[in-house]
Formats: sequence, structure tokens, C-alpha cells
Amino acid sequence: SVLQRHPAASLHLYTSWVVTLALAQSTPGIPMMAEMHKLQELIERTPRCTHHGWVPHSVLIHEMSISGIYAYPGGSMPEGFGVSLVQAAACGLNVIAPDEGALSEVLSWRSNWDRQSGASGLASMMVLGMTFPMMESLRRTQAIKAFKDHSWSAVADRFEAVMKEAL
Repeated sequence: SVLQRHPAASLHLYTSWVVTLALAQSTPGIPMMAEMHKLQELIERTPRCTHHGWVPHSVLIHEMSISGIYAYPGGSMPEGFGVSLVQAAACGLNVIAPDEGALSEVLSWRSNWDRQSGASGLASMMVLGMTFPMMESLRRTQAIKAFKDHSWSAVADRFEAVMKEAL
């Protein structure tokens, strides 16, 4: 595991339980909820692993700015676009996300993670990110690219062009 291979590391998990709980209320008995509860129990028993739940973006950005990597093992389009992944890249983090959906287009600079490799593959990518931290110049280059490609004006212009073409 990541914590075994890096004794100085600590893991901080931020999740949107509000969305998950709303899903559970609207669709009782879905198997995903049992897995979520197992994961939460595991986190609570694991030293140097903290579950923060949902936090305001200002807190999340602060946490990202003092971190080394950002791992997103979730679905192909988090938050409808991958906003947290773009924010992490703009903070200069090593971003680990699955290579699926539109994420490969949105986050062409991020580390590849094959979901088929499961948790052990994700842990290996996290260890690699901790072992070989990005050079400061690469972090700055990545942050500049994230702001340039995904600023509000860049996204709004592309969205407007798509809407004009659709109409």
C-alpha cells in the first residue's frame, strides 16, 4: 500500500457524500452504498488516513496547494467536466485519473491509470508520483496549461461555439 511504502505520507480523502446519500435515498439497496460504507470503515481504521467528506472549494484548493499528488479513482466525468482534476493540475499536482471518457482530452498531462489494474494499480501510480515528484518547472508549466486551456473564457468560447453549431 501507499502508506506502507512511504512512512512519511498521509492520505486525505475528500468526497461528496451528499450526492452519494441522495442517490442512496432515491435508489435504496444499490450495491454501491455497501461498498462506500466498507471504504469509510476502512479509512477510519487506517492510521495516517483521514476522511474529510465534503469541504468548500477554498479548503480543497488550499489542501491541493500543499499536496504532491491528486488521485481520482472515480467515474469518467466527475462534476460533469472534471473540475477538481483541472484545479489539481492548476496547483501543479501529479494527477492520477482513469483513462476513459473525455478525461484523456481534458487532462492530457495527467498520469495514466488503467482502471483494470484496480486498487493495486492506483496505489502503484500514487507511489510512483511520490517517488519521482515533478520538477518545479514542470509543475509551473502544467499549472499554466491548465489555466490557459480551462479558464472560464476558454471554456465559455468553446461552449458557445458548440451551441451555435447545434442550433
